[in-house]
Amino acid sequence: MVWSDKTKAKVDKWLSAGLIQGVSEDWFGLNETITRAEFAKIVALSIRVEIDTTLKTSSFSDVKADDPIYGYALPFIEALRQAGVTDGIDVDRFNPSGEVTKEEFAIFLVRSQGKNAEAKQTQGVIDETISRYARGYVALALN
Repeated sequence: MVWSDKTKAKVDKWLSAGLIQGVSEDWFGLNETITRAEFAKIVALSIRVEIDTTLKTSSFSDVKADDPIYGYALPFIEALRQAGVTDGIDVDRFNPSGEVTKEEFAIFLVRSQGKNAEAKQTQGVIDETISRYARGYVALALN
């Protein structure tokens, strides 16, 4: 894939700001999937919520500070929960290793814009591949 100069400049800016990172030193991973933990960090930094980097305990049972792969994301995940951007996949589970779905992307996007109530009032998309609870969020995100 060939990137335009504008796209490359934007990605370089995000890399420099620490919003995103490549898979390795010489591989960006454009076609790789993104985990919920990675996405939480990107969203938290992007919307500039207050992040308590000293947190060692999560309100989600599956988010652990000592997790060698996703432990770094604990403060970002908790910041998003406090900001009302996420409430996890269950009462006490976040699923940090799970892939971000399109409907989860829409929900994070809409809630991070402070439009949760508006999404609940929005006529949802008619699409059986999208969970009923997410249809208003997807419709609002598409608009």
